[in-house]
Amino acid sequence: MHYGAEFEYPLEVLTLLIRENYPLSEPERQCMKHYAFMEKVIKFPTDLNMVEYLCKDDRALSEKFAYLILVETGKVTQSDEIKPIISTIHKFIDIKDEWQENRLTWLIGFPQWVENPRTMSYGIYGIYPDQDTVVNYFSPIRAPPLTQQLIKFKNKMQHVGALLFSFLLQIEADGFINNLDAFPGVLGFAPNYTYWGSMFVDTYYDDTHRSYISKHYTEYGDRLKALWENRPNRPFIHHPLYLIGRSVSRKVVKEAQISEAIEVEYIDITSKLLEVTE
Repeated sequence: MHYGAEFEYPLEVLTLLIRENYPLSEPERQCMKHYAFMEKVIKFPTDLNMVEYLCKDDRALSEKFAYLILVETGKVTQSDEIKPIISTIHKFIDIKDEWQENRLTWLIGFPQWVENPRTMSYGIYGIYPDQDTVVNYFSPIRAPPLTQQLIKFKNKMQHVGALLFSFLLQIEADGFINNLDAFPGVLGFAPNYTYWGSMFVDTYYDDTHRSYISKHYTEYGDRLKALWENRPNRPFIHHPLYLIGRSVSRKVVKEAQISEAIEVEYIDITSKLLEVTE
């Protein structure tokens, strides 16, 4: 199955047929679940919410769709390519069914300590703590999540990074994620995930307001700065302790009084990955 650049037009016809309750055959429905078809749906948003039509109440197809979103995001080379993907992501995470939280986790990911292959240890290795990557973000669907890809884009493709960062700030403002500041930073010295936010936003805003910059880039800078400066004041609900996996439980198993001023707690920490459907 192959679709050319003219796919946008037949997709509009298909959405019209669905809207008019045209009965689709089983082979037609199977074609709509093919990777090639869903890849185009991600890039060509329509008036009909095709994303919800395909993924609602279907975990297996939702996982496949989330994987494609992350793969297509990783292929982006300019800002015009990321905009339809972000539009699709908004529709994807807004689907209201029992898998809504899972969809967000698949796209946002979770932090994991980075293992040093030489020392077989985790965390800071004591050589260059300002350069060591001690945390990376992973997704249960085995593709780099948006949080990890943003780290790449903000350094190499600023306009794409600005749009992706604006997206994360927007879903934070909308309440999909509680507080980006509570996410751990990727570098050894970083206090949290957004330690670079203020400098990036200010620099990008200044760069996009120069006289020779196109108007749409200026609009990117305006929106990013507005979202950053108007962030909601939310508590740190996300658990600060992450080992491997999404869910972490913390249980005090023993307490010891060393002196009047020092008390030691022995803690059992457990984490697990989300179950992934084959």
